[in-house]
Amino acid sequence: MNNTSAIENEIYQACNEYPRDFTLREMEYIRSHSDVRDTLISWFEMSLSDGCWTQEQVKFMQSFYEC
Repeated sequence: MNNTSAIENEIYQACNEYPRDFTLREMEYIRSHSDVRDTLISWFEMSLSDGCWTQEQVKFMQSFYEC
């Protein structure tokens, strides 16, 4: 497994059954990789009500709608 797969896996796990805030490294990765960002935005829109997003993750994801 390469580093890209590892960090993407960590990012997706952060929004899963046991949510945690994204690390600064993860947030920078999301900002700089549109494919990952687009996947997360879709996932965010479909699963916001399931409780698997922290308040900080919600703020971070909403920042992409302000652009």
